[in-house]
Amino acid sequence: MPWPFFRRKSASPTPTSQSGPSEDLVFLQLKTEGLPEVWLINRALDGSAEQGAFPWHLSIIIEMEDVYDVGIPTKGEQQLLTKLREELEANLKANDNAHFLASITWNGTRQLLYRVRDPEIANAYLTGVVGNPSVVRPMEYQMEKDAEWVHAATYLDAVRTALESGVPRSRLERSGGEIVVVDA
Repeated sequence: MPWPFFRRKSASPTPTSQSGPSEDLVFLQLKTEGLPEVWLINRALDGSAEQGAFPWHLSIIIEMEDVYDVGIPTKGEQQLLTKLREELEANLKANDNAHFLASITWNGTRQLLYRVRDPEIANAYLTGVVGNPSVVRPMEYQMEKDAEWVHAATYLDAVRTALESGVPRSRLERSGGEIVVVDA
C-alpha cells in the first residue's frame, strides 16, 4: 500500500501555460479523523502577481471506486484519476483560463482545486462532463467568487508551514480547522 507519504518537492517546475506561472508542486501528508490525507499543492500560486486575474475558486470532487481500507486509491485507480485529471485540465486550462491549485485525496474521494479566470467557460465545460452518463467516475463541482483567495489560503499556508517547520520528514494533522506539523 502506498502509505505513508512524506512531503517532497517536485524535481522541476512544470509550465502550465506560456503566460502563466509554472507549477511548483509539493506533496504533503496529513492525518484527518484517523485516516491518511494526501495533498498535492501548487505553491507557485502563492503570492503570484496573477492572483487578481483568477478570482474564482473551483472545486471538483470525484468519488473513487477502487481504494484501500484507509480510503487511498489503488495503483489502478490512481492511474485512472491521473488520466481523468489530465483530460479535465486540458479543457479547463485552455486559453489560460485556469491554474491548478491542489489535489486532495481523502476517504475515497479526490478533490481537484483550480483558480479560474472566466467562470462561464469552465461552467459550460464541466456541466457537460458531470452530466455525461459515460463519465468514468461520479463527480460534482462547485465554483464561487473568491477574489481575496480565502479558499486557497488553507492550502498555501499549509505548504509554508511544512516547508518552514525545519522537520526533515514532517507530518501534518488537521483538527478543528487548524493544521499543525508533527514529527514523523
